[in-house]
Amino acid sequence: FIYVAGMVFFAVRPGLLADSPFTALVHGAALGFVAYATYDLTNQATLKTWSTTVTLVDLAWGTFVTAVASGIGCFLTMRIGRMLDG
Repeated sequence: FIYVAGMVFFAVRPGLLADSPFTALVHGAALGFVAYATYDLTNQATLKTWSTTVTLVDLAWGTFVTAVASGIGCFLTMRIGRMLDG
C-alpha cells in the first residue's frame, strides 16, 4: 500500500497535472530506481551472499515495473476521467 501511494503521489499525479502518461512513466522510473536501489544496495552491503548481478537485475526490474505501472495508471485515470466527462 505504501509503495502504491508513493507511485500515485510522486509519479501518477505529476503525470495527470502535465496531462502526460510519459511524465508519469519517467517519474515512476526515477521512483522505482531510488526505491529498489535503497533495498538492493543495503542488501549488497550487509549480506555476504547478495551478488552484484542480483542488484543490477533487481534495479532494472524495479525501475521498469514502477515506470510502466505509473504510466498505465496515469493513462487509465485520464481515459476514465475523459469518459466520465462525456
